[in-house]
Amino acid sequence: MIIFSLILFAFLIIFCLIGVIVSIRDGEWGGAVFAFILSLISSILFYAVIDAFKKDNTQTVEYYFPADHYTFERIITETNETKYIGADTLVVVKRDTTYKLVGQDPIIGGNHHFNRKYPD
Repeated sequence: MIIFSLILFAFLIIFCLIGVIVSIRDGEWGGAVFAFILSLISSILFYAVIDAFKKDNTQTVEYYFPADHYTFERIITETNETKYIGADTLVVVKRDTTYKLVGQDPIIGGNHHFNRKYPD
């Protein structure tokens, strides 16, 4: 998906810059300005996709929540898988841990109850 976005925005930049050149050649200044603005927007999006591609499309984010607004729950699910090896029976227990955070935030107005921090 990222490669497709890179190709798409690269084509948009090229076509918009061609539109700027053709509009200036024909004396259509409004079209030239419009195509130039579109090429700037495409360039910003192109840079954003390159930055995401460079960071492997992930970022480290830390959230700090006040304890009085939220409840934290750890859910552990276990699955047992029975395997037969010759005459012996082997039971493999697999555990998966899910963390659930539930709280109330105002929909309209009010302050956010969390601080978002990017440690990069």
